[in-house]
Amino acid sequence: MIIEMFGAPGSGKTTLCNKIEKDIGVKNISALYQEKFIPKIYMHIFWKNFFYKVDIKDKYEKICQILDYNNDVKMLVKFMLFAYFIEKKYQGKKILIDEGCIHYLVALYAEYNISFEKLEKIRNILYISDIKTIGINTEKKYIINNVKKRNRNRTRIDRLSDDEFSKLVDRYIEGVNYFRNYYPMYGVKEAEIKIKKILIEED
Repeated sequence: MIIEMFGAPGSGKTTLCNKIEKDIGVKNISALYQEKFIPKIYMHIFWKNFFYKVDIKDKYEKICQILDYNNDVKMLVKFMLFAYFIEKKYQGKKILIDEGCIHYLVALYAEYNISFEKLEKIRNILYISDIKTIGINTEKKYIINNVKKRNRNRTRIDRLSDDEFSKLVDRYIEGVNYFRNYYPMYGVKEAEIKIKKILIEED
């Protein structure tokens, strides 16, 4: 079974995936792709070949229509479709995805003010059976602290002022809480226990 996570930046998704991988050997497949595959090729060549896939091209067009062809969100939509591609490719396998499709829906709300009504339509387009989706619920003060101390490539979020970042975190938390209507939410430690139990029971 594929387990995908969603949560605010700094909520502990990737750290949790890495710990589970170390403890029981289930791979965090999206991190593997991001760190070992994509940097080795030119991004524009990757996307060009990626969008030759009929299913992906069709979904991209439908999502762009929902988003009124907003150019600002196109790269985020591409990463969301890449998560979808991974989930389809490894359907039936036992893997972890630290930032799946639902995570990118939350990001669209938080960073681009996309309405929940539109996000619902996109969620239906990207539905895949046999995926367990789990939200990571982390207090704001810990999110802010984790982002400040994390050691990885700087992103747009790292360049925001404290006030701008605080407001963005609030919107991420709002987005995460919206999707608790559909998916279970846990703190990091509880999520670790739940996820390991699911994966071990599959053996």
